[in-house]
Amino acid sequence: MPKRKRSPPLTKEQFLAGAMSYKPDWEKIISELEEQLYTYEKKYRMRSELFLKLIVGTPREDQEDFLDWAMCYRQYLKIVQSKFSAERATADVTGRFYQSRRAVCSSITCLLNWLLVFFS
Repeated sequence: MPKRKRSPPLTKEQFLAGAMSYKPDWEKIISELEEQLYTYEKKYRMRSELFLKLIVGTPREDQEDFLDWAMCYRQYLKIVQSKFSAERATADVTGRFYQSRRAVCSSITCLLNWLLVFFS
């Protein structure tokens, strides 16, 4: 088996510069999470919001599939909320924030988006 070529070691500054310049594709991440959530919702015939309210604190919460679903949904909520709060902080008075919010709204997130606008 041929030896693998090793990359030259990174300095601390190079590592930090690379890590700080990484920009995740939030739209792709949100889309993938929505696909996973849709799969669970279709499988169990239940919306993620309702699932989380019903399953938390019950013995069934520890089942592997339910743990995965809950983690996926919580991660989705955290990303969507942080994305919208960052957009709100940088939005100008002309309402670009609300236009971009409508652009990423999907069937799963429409209710959440409406609630965020209504209660903010």
